[in-house]
Amino acid sequence: MRVFLGITGASGAVYAVRLLEEMRDLGAEAHVAITRWGNHVLEAEGFSLDEIKGLATEVYEADDIARGPASGTAGFSAFGVVPCSVSTLGKIASGIGDNLVTRAAQVALKERRPLVLLIRETPLSPVIIEAMLKVSLAGATVMPACPGFYHNPESITELVDFVVKRVLFALGFPVDIRELWEGE
Repeated sequence: MRVFLGITGASGAVYAVRLLEEMRDLGAEAHVAITRWGNHVLEAEGFSLDEIKGLATEVYEADDIARGPASGTAGFSAFGVVPCSVSTLGKIASGIGDNLVTRAAQVALKERRPLVLLIRETPLSPVIIEAMLKVSLAGATVMPACPGFYHNPESITELVDFVVKRVLFALGFPVDIRELWEGE
């Protein structure tokens, strides 16, 4: 698979890093754009741009809207914004493509490709909920970063991996999410 991943300025950089690790292990091409505030959060949460570059197939400047992910002809299988700030959510919901992340999301919607937005915000205002509904109706999968606990996690890593596995599944990767919970 060839996947575009936008990393924005919401807390939860660990989700992006783990997602990139998992995509690498699955043999996917990961094309990444990190917003200015996404870079800031990466560093504040103990990650580096070099770490992302080591996991990605290609890293683009988020302000360079002339790159491949800005076009439907680039052939991406799926798109994700992980983590997705509510500012980015609002722009996507309003049809604003002012950087490579929001433009790639617009491409995903118009081309009817999987688009996963991992929202990392709480509490949710009516404005945020309305934006989530709007992108969902347009075809995106809105996933608040809410781990489950029914699999009896023993570490933060297991909580992160729970969410990442759900993102991979929503992007179309052949992962088995039944191991998370099959019922009683």
